[in-house]
Amino acid sequence: MAMLLQFFYQAGMLVWMIILLSVVMWGLILTVYWRQRYIQPQLQTSLQAISLHQLNLPFWHQQQLLKAWLSQATLMLDCGMPWIRICIQILPFLGLLGTVDGMIVSFTQLDKMNVQQQLAGGISQALLTTLAGLVTSLSGLYLAHNLNRRNQIIIDQFRYCFIKG
Repeated sequence: MAMLLQFFYQAGMLVWMIILLSVVMWGLILTVYWRQRYIQPQLQTSLQAISLHQLNLPFWHQQQLLKAWLSQATLMLDCGMPWIRICIQILPFLGLLGTVDGMIVSFTQLDKMNVQQQLAGGISQALLTTLAGLVTSLSGLYLAHNLNRRNQIIIDQFRYCFIKG
């Protein structure tokens, strides 16, 4: 625990910004996972209702109905994904900003006594913020890819059910 507190103290304000943005991103990711789980039965019910009405329609109208319904289902499943992508893109840049800030701090303190300790502290801050930005971004990237893949599987299942039915 003491090591973790030392990490936050040493890393600086940008790590707190990275942590805050990461919490927002992970909250959005959990929301999308929850939405996938609970919206799928609603979409299934909607698909069944549409399937009953499409029986008397010409083939072209059935295809247009399928496209419209799949588009709406995709929008419902993808809700929140653009914000997750934005967070994933911003996090490494916050880490890079921390790197630049830490290096500036290191170089501005070169004229002080105990240069090695000052330089090591600034470089440590620089590397810690880079690490925090990259690790949180990579975790978000993996989970966002997983969400996209799951959304596509759900849509493909509905497409198959619509064509089959």
